[in-house]
Amino acid sequence: MKLNKYIVTLLFVSIQIVSYGQKKDIFLNEFMLSDDFNDVVYSKSGTTNTCCNNAENLDFNWSNGWSINTFGTAFSNAAAIEQAKLDGVNQWYENQFNIIKDLINNKYGTKHSNIEEAKNDIFLRTEENNIFKNSISLKNEYGKLLSDGSNKKSLNIKNLALLQIRKNEILSGNINNPVYPFININGVTLKDIKDVNLLNELWNNQIKAFGANHYNNHNNYLIYNKLLTISNDSDYKKELLRLKNEYYNSFGDWDRLNLMQVFLNYEEFKKYTQLPYVFPQHLSQFAAFQKLDQATAENIRNYTINNKGGTRTVFDPYYDMYGPFYYLWVAREDRQEAIEQVNRILEQRQNTINEAMSNVKNWFLDVDNDGYHAKGSSPRVQYQSPGNGWREGVSKGEDCADNDTLLRSNCSFKILETRDGSGVNVTKHTFSNASVGELKIKIIGELTGEADLNLLSNLISKVTFSIDAVGNSTATVNIASSTTT
Repeated sequence: MKLNKYIVTLLFVSIQIVSYGQKKDIFLNEFMLSDDFNDVVYSKSGTTNTCCNNAENLDFNWSNGWSINTFGTAFSNAAAIEQAKLDGVNQWYENQFNIIKDLINNKYGTKHSNIEEAKNDIFLRTEENNIFKNSISLKNEYGKLLSDGSNKKSLNIKNLALLQIRKNEILSGNINNPVYPFININGVTLKDIKDVNLLNELWNNQIKAFGANHYNNHNNYLIYNKLLTISNDSDYKKELLRLKNEYYNSFGDWDRLNLMQVFLNYEEFKKYTQLPYVFPQHLSQFAAFQKLDQATAENIRNYTINNKGGTRTVFDPYYDMYGPFYYLWVAREDRQEAIEQVNRILEQRQNTINEAMSNVKNWFLDVDNDGYHAKGSSPRVQYQSPGNGWREGVSKGEDCADNDTLLRSNCSFKILETRDGSGVNVTKHTFSNASVGELKIKIIGELTGEADLNLLSNLISKVTFSIDAVGNSTATVNIASSTTT
């Protein structure tokens, strides 16, 4: 029997190594096989079997890394099982399950008295490990979905706030000069929105987008929270054990023994592999056992989605007019009551949107605090100030020099008078790096209001230019005292 076993084992392993080498494009040579075939694919078990024509027991000696990575031990055991099956040594079959039971007890320090208890124990332990490791990527995935959903919500609220600003401009008669002309919403810039009909169309699109995102984010939140506690879900563990035993019992007696020894080798193999765990595809001899793991990422996902708990959000399509909720009330009362119930839900949707918009504020970047937003900046809609220089409210327009309170948004100068109206009294001011064509005049005083820009020509009495040794130009402006009226 031993000779037959070696022959069968040799055939199994040789076929699998050649197949694996071809798939991985590996050149096989004499150094890949041991001189002593017995040392590689078969080592005697510590348990001596005196029954069954001296058949060798299954071996689970994993000290040889080559045997782990190529499932050499599993192939050797499979050959022994096949030979015992051919010889009809049923007592040997029973002995192997006792060896597996003892192996499990030694591994976990347990005292199971029969293989059924030991099998269920290791089945559950390994599935608990699968839950822990295979849920990691799902937690990351749904965590990112929640983050993306939060960003989408912020964008929806911002777009609704901007559309509201533009609507107020249009209704007040400002058709052609929006505060934020170049901001784009769904492919349309605010300067191109000149009638309320187009604005309402864009508004409704944003409302739909807000509702769809709210619905998805609500469900993703429930799924994410379920994933955080999935390792403690006793119902899920019971279901996994049921599925694993169902899979195990779908095989015949000898195949169940083969499955158990392959399963033990696979669990050892996992120690040397990275997630996600995948049963080696090149092991065609064990293709029937490729579904050993039940708590796969896909299984965890499906269970979590179906058992996420929580209640429906009002943005659930279930509540849409003529949806399931509507027909539920038609059956319970009548169509009029159904319409009223759906309208009640629709009102709650609008209240949710109103609340979201009321809790945020409009901010614009205005470093010099003159009511005009910095050139190139965009408004923000959020709960707190984005930082230094941001002002709450709506900008009066773009400021080309946001660090200068004396410049208008088009960079023309503001002539300002003192608080008491006595006028501006500045006799001299110096500007560095100026030229005749670019000279900007600042009238300095206590700034409270604007005067006519034409007054500037009456104030300037003399402008002189000079260039220093390194080429810097300086403009000196003499300004006569004057009182504004």
